[in-house]
Amino acid sequence: MPVLLGLNATDELALKVRRVLILSVAITIIVILQGIVTAWLRSKTGNARVASDSAMVRIMYGLSLPIVGYLGAMLRSKTLLGCFAGCNLCGILLFCMTTFVLVAGVRHMDSWVEACKENQAMSKIAPNISCDDLKPRYLELVAANLCFGGVAFILNILGSIWGYQLCTHNSFQQEDAAEDSFGSGAHYA
Repeated sequence: MPVLLGLNATDELALKVRRVLILSVAITIIVILQGIVTAWLRSKTGNARVASDSAMVRIMYGLSLPIVGYLGAMLRSKTLLGCFAGCNLCGILLFCMTTFVLVAGVRHMDSWVEACKENQAMSKIAPNISCDDLKPRYLELVAANLCFGGVAFILNILGSIWGYQLCTHNSFQQEDAAEDSFGSGAHYA
């Protein structure tokens, strides 16, 4: 039986665990990059502190998914892997809704710019932004979100499939029965 990161596993199980671990690392990289790029784009509006704070929160929440996947694969936890697969499925749905909202926003940009120009108080929200800057800044954010979101969408599809496959693997059911019998999760000592 080959050993994967200190865990005894069959070849099939080792492949499934390895896929979830690599996927968790890939999601981590995408979350961090997206947070940094989004913060940089938002800081161009003149409010760098709010942009960096929101990016930090976004990154911290975003890292919860790969941590759950990583721990689920390493600990062979059906609960964590089921959570990983389900959260990835939610990520797929949220990407579809976000794409719809962003594209709908692009269609209304011209009317937003006109409303901004008509309302002088609104045009002074940020000192270094004019109403004419709204459209290019919004389009930059849309492009960044769709690029990173597209990659995350693909990773979410893989995460939901691979997480489910690993969660329902036969050896996990045997381990769960042993855990219920003995009341201990220490299978790797």
